[in-house]
Amino acid sequence: MREFFLSLSSMKKLIALSVVAALAIAGYFLVQSLAAAGLSNSHVGDHVPAPADFEKFLDRDITAYFNQGAKKPRTTRHEFLRREPTQTGKAYPKYYLWIEILEDGKVVNEGAAWVAAMQKKEFQVIRFLSLEEMEKEPVMIELIFPLDVASIIWNRYPPKEKQ
Repeated sequence: MREFFLSLSSMKKLIALSVVAALAIAGYFLVQSLAAAGLSNSHVGDHVPAPADFEKFLDRDITAYFNQGAKKPRTTRHEFLRREPTQTGKAYPKYYLWIEILEDGKVVNEGAAWVAAMQKKEFQVIRFLSLEEMEKEPVMIELIFPLDVASIIWNRYPPKEKQ
């Protein structure tokens, strides 16, 4: 059986070469992520309303969505499950909310929503998962929402089966 030995100077060269390669790879991924963040943030800026309009537009569009086909006028309340938007590629920036739908001041439905900001002037509800749906099919939370948002939902609004 043959043994393989490296001289001390060869080991130093091998280690130095490994460190340089690791730094080069890390640098490449850092540049890529910074470039992607710049593109992503610029795309977010292309669609998210100005701060002065943000809540007004969000309230208007959520309320309009939940009034479609309603027999009585409805109002809504919302809270962010995650304040920062999610941006993937060229898709519209998405926000995750907990929404309460009220008729005559009483909550008639509530649940988690996935809402997209569009062209600085509107929001569109992409998906609403009611608390009732969550209780029937708890797995839907993790299928629809990112894991960090799903975790917030589980912790703050646990369906009866998870309590």
